Amino acid sequence: MPRIAQGVALAPSNFNAVLGFGAACGFLTFVSKFNERVQLYKTTNNIAKGAKVQDGLSQMMQDILVRTCGAREGGTIAKLCVMLLLRTLGSVWISKHWGLMVNATCSRNFSLLHRLVGKFAGVSISLSVLNALLKYY
Repeated sequence: MPRIAQGVALAPSNFNAVLGFGAACGFLTFVSKFNERVQLYKTTNNIAKGAKVQDGLSQMMQDILVRTCGAREGGTIAKLCVMLLLRTLGSVWISKHWGLMVNATCSRNFSLLHRLVGKFAGVSISLSVLNALLKYY
């Protein structure tokens, strides 16, 4: 049976940590090298950070939108924006409420937990309906 030197073999959790650290170092090295090349390219081609928009482009885009978009398209855009905003607010509410449920569980306040789970179930169903409606847009 081969002899393994102590300290060489890593436990599975330590192996994952070393692997993750190595991947993070590789990623940061790649990003730093890529960033240097991008900055060199910008310098040699005289590319400024805030590139100027061509004159008349904004007016041309506005004219196209006014001619092609009517009340129906505007209504669709408004509904979609409201639904996406509601979904975002719902996600924030869910995460906050989930934290309250975890807190109630850890403090063993089961009457509060029962109330929170009931409220969570009702809101989750509403948010799932909202999410399903978004697939129609």
